[in-house]
Amino acid sequence: MAEAWLPRPTLAAMDTERSAMAKARRLGTPQWTALLIGAGVFALGLGLVVALLAELQDEFGFPTWGLGLIAGISFVAGFAGNVTLGPVADRGHARTMLVASMVGGVAALLWLSVATELWSFIAARAVFGLADGAFFPAARRIAVTGRPDRPGAQLGALMGAALAGFLSGPLLGGLLAEGFGLRMAFIAPAVVLALTTPVVSRRLPRVVAPGQRQAVLTLLRRPMIRAAILLASSEFFIIGGLEAIWARLITDRGASTAGAGLTLTIVILPMVVLAPAVGRLADRIEPTRIALTATFLLAAVTPLIGLVNTVALTVLVGLGQSVINSATAPSSQAMAARASPATQLAAGQGLLDGIGLLAAGAAALPIGWFYGEFGPRWIGVFLALPVLVFWVLALIEVRRAKALHRVG
Repeated sequence: MAEAWLPRPTLAAMDTERSAMAKARRLGTPQWTALLIGAGVFALGLGLVVALLAELQDEFGFPTWGLGLIAGISFVAGFAGNVTLGPVADRGHARTMLVASMVGGVAALLWLSVATELWSFIAARAVFGLADGAFFPAARRIAVTGRPDRPGAQLGALMGAALAGFLSGPLLGGLLAEGFGLRMAFIAPAVVLALTTPVVSRRLPRVVAPGQRQAVLTLLRRPMIRAAILLASSEFFIIGGLEAIWARLITDRGASTAGAGLTLTIVILPMVVLAPAVGRLADRIEPTRIALTATFLLAAVTPLIGLVNTVALTVLVGLGQSVINSATAPSSQAMAARASPATQLAAGQGLLDGIGLLAAGAAALPIGWFYGEFGPRWIGVFLALPVLVFWVLALIEVRRAKALHRVG
């Protein structure tokens, strides 16, 4: 079993929590659906701005560097929310954190709908990123404690909903802006998120974790947590880099602007479909093996993105990366859930996402300069080498965890 790799105190704490939270298993369809919709709408809110940046600049006269701030501030705020607010869900406040983050998300989207100055767009996006960073650790905690026997399936379903939202964000944002005006692109998701909030507020059970509070960074002392973070960061690094350069890369190879958006949708789609299935698989076999194998394959396939030179082949390589990423994400999340103490389940998920967002930013910031200096041929190598390093470091941490278990 995967849990055989965990220290004995952690196993005992998890058993205690599973007994204390038996009522969390009674989560019904309305509550679970509300969580999935919330995850999708939050991700949609992040993704829709991608399609609206050019129109925002045209309408309000923002400088080009301001567009980067509007797009990028949510990553920084998301990191802050994951690391600082995520652990609050481990102190018996998971439901409160969900409701507060959803209210914050509604407020941020409505603020975006009335903003006219650059600073207000940046501030509203920061609030949204902070709310997003608070929502997902709490949602994952409820998902995992609600079905502790199948954390991979629960986490995979949440990831699938989030990816579906992010995938539809640019398309729906463009359609709403074109059909009903720019403001409606922000108002519509705010309304959907507001309608799901009462279901979460009234129906989800309170989840109380036993044990003492611990600082979130104490999790980094655990080799399996470090391994999970490294493997998840590999996926974030690839996605962050490709998202930043995809439109430029695919149009340089002959696609139209509309085609760039369509090809990105096609490439992301396998992750939406496959992530829940891989999550269920991670519940039956060792998730660490899945994550390590997938990350190695990701490092091997990624250089091809720079070597091909047609739209069709670029999309084909992107599809391969997407299939692999659909295995990396839920399995690394399941690793973190299994390796986290019972009192730090949400903190572990927040740390995973928070550091992953930093990895995405680390890829996105320099990749445009790299592309301009060296062209598309070396872009895949630029992305693959750090992933290979992450994989080697993760493998070392996994072996360290096994050695500690044998000693213990």
